[in-house]
Amino acid sequence: MEYLAVLWQYKLICDCIAEVYLKRNNNSDQLSTFSEIRPFIAFCLKLTPATSQQLQGLYYLLDCYKVSADEISLLWSELAVAAFQAFWSSTVTTSPERWLSWQPFSMEEKMVSSSFMNSSIQGVGILNRAVFSKCLSEILTSSNKWSQWDTTGLPILSASRVTLGECLEKAEQLQEISKVLWTNAAFSSVAEFRHTDSRFQYVMLHKQLLALQNLIPVEMQEEYLRNCNKVFSKDLVALQYICKVLRDVGAQEMMPEQILCLWLTCVQQFCGQDIGLHNLPETVQRGSLWVNLGLLQIYLWLPQTMFDPAVKRKYKLKYAVEELHHLECERKTHRLSTQLHTGKDLEDEPINSHDHPHIRLLHQRIQKLKDQIARLDQKQAFRPQTPLFESLYQEVHQYVGSIAQVSKVQDLLTRLLKLLRADKSQAVQNVLNEEAAWQQSHHQFRRHLAESYAAFPDVVVPLQAAILQMQHGLRLVASEVHKATFDSFVSPAKLGSLVASLLSFPSIGSTFPTYLSHADTLCSVSSLEVLHGLKRLSLKYIAEESEKAQKMCLTQEQLLVNALLYLQCHALSKAGVDHKSLLLFRHLFQVIINEWDEQERQAQEEEEQKNSLYRYKTKSHGSGLSEEEEEEREFRRKFPLHEKDFEDITAQETLEGEMETEVVLEEAGPPEKTLLSHHSMKTVMRVHQQLCLSFAQTLWYQQNIPPNQSKLQLSLFLSCYQTGASLIAHFYPLIGSEINDNLHGSQL
Repeated sequence: MEYLAVLWQYKLICDCIAEVYLKRNNNSDQLSTFSEIRPFIAFCLKLTPATSQQLQGLYYLLDCYKVSADEISLLWSELAVAAFQAFWSSTVTTSPERWLSWQPFSMEEKMVSSSFMNSSIQGVGILNRAVFSKCLSEILTSSNKWSQWDTTGLPILSASRVTLGECLEKAEQLQEISKVLWTNAAFSSVAEFRHTDSRFQYVMLHKQLLALQNLIPVEMQEEYLRNCNKVFSKDLVALQYICKVLRDVGAQEMMPEQILCLWLTCVQQFCGQDIGLHNLPETVQRGSLWVNLGLLQIYLWLPQTMFDPAVKRKYKLKYAVEELHHLECERKTHRLSTQLHTGKDLEDEPINSHDHPHIRLLHQRIQKLKDQIARLDQKQAFRPQTPLFESLYQEVHQYVGSIAQVSKVQDLLTRLLKLLRADKSQAVQNVLNEEAAWQQSHHQFRRHLAESYAAFPDVVVPLQAAILQMQHGLRLVASEVHKATFDSFVSPAKLGSLVASLLSFPSIGSTFPTYLSHADTLCSVSSLEVLHGLKRLSLKYIAEESEKAQKMCLTQEQLLVNALLYLQCHALSKAGVDHKSLLLFRHLFQVIINEWDEQERQAQEEEEQKNSLYRYKTKSHGSGLSEEEEEEREFRRKFPLHEKDFEDITAQETLEGEMETEVVLEEAGPPEKTLLSHHSMKTVMRVHQQLCLSFAQTLWYQQNIPPNQSKLQLSLFLSCYQTGASLIAHFYPLIGSEINDNLHGSQL
C-alpha cells in the first residue's frame, strides 16, 4: 500500500504544481486536481503509516476551496519536499524486508536483507526495480524458509510468515490488501514512476525559467513565455531561443556565471542536447538533470546577506503603515478644513476640480501605500526573538562551500557516469560507497536545518526541496551503476523474460500466446545462460553461506519440470500433440535421459572405486580383528557420536580409534545431488505416461483424449510460482519495474 501511496503522492503533487504554472489561466479557478486530494488523504490515513507532516501541504489545499496561483507558489516547496521525502522515509523503498516482517518498527531488531540490496538502490533507486512484485510475492510466504522445491506447492504452504495465533488478524489484512489491489490494479501504469519523474522535471525547469521573466525586456516577454511552453516537446528552435536569452542576460551581468552555466546545462540536458549523456540509459539522463536542477535551485535560494529578508519586509511594512497613518491624518485635516470653509467635502466635483495638485497626489499615494501594505502583509514571516538568521546564513554558505559545492558534486556525478562506460572493477564499489556517504551527509544537514531553524520555513524549505532534488538525481544514477555491475553475470532482459514466463497468469496473453511459448522460453539458451549466471552470482556474493546460495540458485530441474508441465497443458488445450510440441517433448526427455545416464555412470565409477582391491586390500582378505573388536567397530560405525555424547563416563579413545571414527564419518558423507528429485521424477513419469498413452493413435489403438481440467493449470501455476517467486525475492534488484504489471494476475 505504501508503494501505491508513494507513486500517487508524487503524481498528485506534480499535477498540482503543473496546473498552476502550465495550464491555469485564471487564478480564481478551482484546481482540477482538488477532487483527487481527499481520496488520497483517506487512502493514506487508512492503509499507510503516513505522518501529518507528509500530508500537511495537501491538507492546506483541501481546506482552501479556491487556491490562488500566488498561494501555490508559496506552497510549492513544501509540496515538493513531501514528495521527495517520501522516497527516503517509506519502508517499502528503504527496507522491503521490514515491510514484509509484519512487525512494528524496532531499532533493536535486525532484518536480513538480500545481498544484492545495498544502499545504492535504497530510496528512489528501488522504484526502478521489481520491489512491488517482491513484496506481493512474499507477503504471505518467505522463500528463505523453503526447504526444497516441489511441484505440489507444499513448500509455499509450509513457509508462511504468519504464526497460527495471529492468523485471523492477518487473514483480514490479506483480504484488505487483495481488495485494494483489485481496485488499483492499473494504477501503477497510470502513475508510472518514469513518466511522472520526467514530467516533474519539466515542471520544475519551467518554473525556474519563469523566474527569468522579470529580467527580460517587456517587449520580449510574450515570445519568451511562448518558447518556454515549447520546451516540453523538446523543440530545438525554442531551445536555441532560450539559450540566446540566457546568454544575453549573462552578458548584462544580471546573474553570476555559475548560475548561468547551470541554467544552460539544465535546458540542454532536458532537450537531449548534452553530448556527454548520449547512449546512456534514460534513468541516468533524468538523474543527471535532477542533480543540476537541485544545484541551480540551491544557488537561487541561497541567502545573499546576513540580514534577514523577513525582518527587512517587517520594517518596510512598519514604515509603510506609519507613512499611511501620517498621510491619512493630513488628508483628514484637509477634508475638515474644506468642510469648514466651503461646507462641502473634498470628494465633491466642484471642489475636487479646483484642488491643489498636492491634495490629488495625496490620494494616489494613499492608494499605493494600501496596496503595498497588502502585499507586504502576505509576505510577513514569524521570527523568534533570538537572532538565528546570521548562524543560518553561515551554515548554509559553509554547506555550499563543502559537500554541495558545484565542482565536487559534478565530479562525483562524472565518476559515476564513467563507470557506466568503463570496464567494471573494484573502483565501482568504492565510488558507490562514496555516494552513500555523500547521501548520508546531506540527510544529516537537512535534518539539522529542519530541527534548528524551524522558525525560518521561507528560507529552509526551498533549500530542502533543492537538496532533495540533488539527492534524488544522484541516487538514480548510482542505482543504475549498481545494476550495471551485475550485467556481466546475467542479462536483466533475459532474467525478466524468464520470470514473466513463470509468473504470467493467466498464462495466455500477448507476450506468451500459447503454453508452448512458455515451455520454449524455459528451454531456451537464454534461460540456461540465466541459470549459469545466477549460480556464479550467488556463489560470488554469498560464498560464506553456501546453503543460502544453493537455495537462491535456480536449478535445471525446475526449468525442465515446469517446461514439461507447460507442454502437458498445451497438449490438453489443443487436444493433440503437434510437430513443435513433439520436438520439444523429445528434447526434454533426451536431456533428462542424458543426465540420468551421466549420473548412473558416475555412480558406477564410484562403486568400482570402492570395490577396488588396492584400496581395500585388508577388507578383501578379512579384517584380522576378533569378534569383540568387530562388534566394537560396528557399534562405533552406527553411533559415531557416542563417545562425544558420553565422554564423561567412557574411557579415553586410542589414537587408532579416533582415526577410524573419522574415516567412517567421512565415508558416511551426503550423496551427490541428483538432477531430479524423487517427486519430480514421479511427475515426469506421470506426464510421459499421459502424453504417450492419451495422444498416441493407430489403427488398432484408440484412446479417449483426457479433458482439459483447470486443476492442471492451477498445479502448473503453483509449481512455477515457487520458482518465479524465489527469483523475484532474491534477485529483484536486477529486474526492472516494468515487470510489475505483468505479474498482477499471479499475485492476486
